[in-house]
Amino acid sequence: MPPFEKNGFITFGSFNHLAKLTDSTIRLWSRVLDAVPNSRLVLKALPLADKETRELTRRRFADCGIDAARIDPLPPTVPLSAFMAEYSRIDIALDTVPYNGGTTTCDALWMGVPVVTLPGGRFCSRMGASVLKTVGLDEFVAADEHDYVRLATTLALDTRKLSTLRSSLRGRVRNSPLCNSGSLLTTSSRLFEPCSIRTLIISRPWNDDRRLATTSVPPASSESADR
Repeated sequence: MPPFEKNGFITFGSFNHLAKLTDSTIRLWSRVLDAVPNSRLVLKALPLADKETRELTRRRFADCGIDAARIDPLPPTVPLSAFMAEYSRIDIALDTVPYNGGTTTCDALWMGVPVVTLPGGRFCSRMGASVLKTVGLDEFVAADEHDYVRLATTLALDTRKLSTLRSSLRGRVRNSPLCNSGSLLTTSSRLFEPCSIRTLIISRPWNDDRRLATTSVPPASSESADR
């Protein structure tokens, strides 16, 4: 059962490392909470085992105009099975910016929780988009901060869709390229093979011209070989 059905309100959440909760993230999430009245935000991270850290986290949202009572910072949960079960508290996961979640995003999707993300221009800020697009959830990849708030708000209002996602996301993830290890291995090997061949050529300058001619990459120059 989705949390909103028993709670009567939407619960956003993030189990990302607390260091990823940048000021930009806090401000963005505060805009989402402000746009969805009575909604709450559940956070779970190792540093939140500390009472003062939990209070500080609430104050950061209060500084953005969000009632601290709407923020639920929770300590870590072990073992892994208990940790994963904690996703039963969340209706919608909010990705951090600019440092996206990686494994955390996969965990949320596996537990039937949709994730809204905002990609940036670097690897660390495009992991969320990469995961979502691989699973076929491009619709939750925001174009900008305004779109991020819009996507989160629209999804929060569509309780029928939330229920459908809750029951179907795991199967969707399982059948996607994200969980196809064989395909990933083949693709990765194909991508890395030219790199390994070139490295071999550069590191072994005694290779004769005949052998170099059989490779699919240009031979290393004498200047490169001398280095």
